[in-house]
Amino acid sequence: CDRKRRRLRLRGRDMRLNLGAPIRDLTMRYRPLGRTGQFVSEICLGTMTFHGGAGFWRNIGTLDQSAATALVARALEAGVNFIDTADVYSEGGSEVLLGQALAELKVPREDVIVATKVRGRTGPGPNAVGLSRGHIMDQIAGSLKRMKLEYVDLYQIHGFDPVTPLEETMRALDDCVSRGLVRTLGCSNLAAWQIMKAQGVAERRGFARFDLWAVRDLCVTLRGSAFARFARFNLFSPSSLWRRLGLSGSCSAVTFIVKA
Repeated sequence: CDRKRRRLRLRGRDMRLNLGAPIRDLTMRYRPLGRTGQFVSEICLGTMTFHGGAGFWRNIGTLDQSAATALVARALEAGVNFIDTADVYSEGGSEVLLGQALAELKVPREDVIVATKVRGRTGPGPNAVGLSRGHIMDQIAGSLKRMKLEYVDLYQIHGFDPVTPLEETMRALDDCVSRGLVRTLGCSNLAAWQIMKAQGVAERRGFARFDLWAVRDLCVTLRGSAFARFARFNLFSPSSLWRRLGLSGSCSAVTFIVKA
């Protein structure tokens, strides 16, 4: 029992929850969103299962508008103030349902941190994918239109683009921030060396930098595995990243803020 209790501690604070208790009795904790001065709930609501669309996305989830709105309401009631989506989820359908849910629930804009992503293919054309300036500027406009928002709190690149120079990508992201379309930048599914190169470009050119690093399937058991060695040298090194970035790990449709 003592060993289990120790496992459920984070920074010396007991994380035990009575999962059978009414939702009002559970206390949500909040962590800094990188170095932004804002705080987000330790649990982030993922919306990959919203809408469904066709083909691949239909196999992931097919929540309609009423179900999506109910799920968002439940999360907000539990103290979640952090919601994540992406332009590719259900070919944009996830963003549409999320935006409509927030509108139906009349959520004050300052009470929720909305995150979305850019990088994946959004159309059949040769330029409808990647992290070029054209694709980034087109997709931030499309995301805002689908969600009926004036700005996105956290805009994340959804992977590495080996074709587009980092200078081009970081300049475009900086323009999104300076124009008020985006508040904070983040990255997802990048190796540590890729992040460090991007941060170096941002620092050298005076661009906005990444403040959150999302690592997919961080819940995979690391100890004594081949993935542990990969993670050590490609994900979590250099160790200075831990001091400069908020870190989140995802598992299915829920994201956990594990380091900030």
